[in-house]
Amino acid sequence: MFRIHSAKNFVLLVTLGLPLAACSTAGTMPVPTATAMPSASAPAASPVRTTSPTANVIKEGTYRTEPIPARAIMARINADTKLTASQRAAAIQGFSGNETIFQIVLHGGQLTQATAVDGGAFVVGTKGGYAVPDDHTLVFQEACCGVTTFDMAVGPAGTFSLKIRTYPAQDEEDALVAQIIYESAPFTLAP
Repeated sequence: MFRIHSAKNFVLLVTLGLPLAACSTAGTMPVPTATAMPSASAPAASPVRTTSPTANVIKEGTYRTEPIPARAIMARINADTKLTASQRAAAIQGFSGNETIFQIVLHGGQLTQATAVDGGAFVVGTKGGYAVPDDHTLVFQEACCGVTTFDMAVGPAGTFSLKIRTYPAQDEEDALVAQIIYESAPFTLAP
C-alpha cells in the first residue's frame, strides 16, 4: 500500500495507474501483483496487470556498487555549496573510511538499501516497498519518509543506474546523502 502524504502523491499514484484501494496509511506498496484501474478523468482502458514489482526490467536480487573511494565522496560533499558547516561535518562523518560499497536488495516487493565501509558488514540504511512501473522508472516508498521516484537506466548483464527524480528530502544534507548513495555508481547484480 502507498501512504498518501499529499495531493501530489495522490497524483503520482494515479499516474502510476494504481487503484485508490491500494492507498492507506500503512506505508507499504502493493506488490507483487496489482491491478491498475483508470481514474474517472482518464479515458477508458483495459486494466493493466503487473505480475512483478520489476516489470521484467530488472531481476530480484542483491545489487552492489563497485567500491567508491572516500576521496570521491568527500569531493562531492565539499563541492556542495548549499550545505552549512554542521551539515558538511555530519555528511563527512557519515562516510568515514577508505572506501564504501552501496547495496540494494530487491526481494518480494521490498527494497533494502545498505552500506559497507572498508570491507565491513553491510548496515541497513532504509527499506520499503518498491515498484517499477515502466522500463525507466523505479518508485520507492520508505515507511519513514515518503515516496522517492528514480529515473532508471538498465545496462548490460544485470546492471542499472539510478538518478533521483523526486525525493522528500528533510534538508540539503539529506538530499546530498541520497544522491551519494543512489547516484555515485551503477548497481551490479551480485553473484
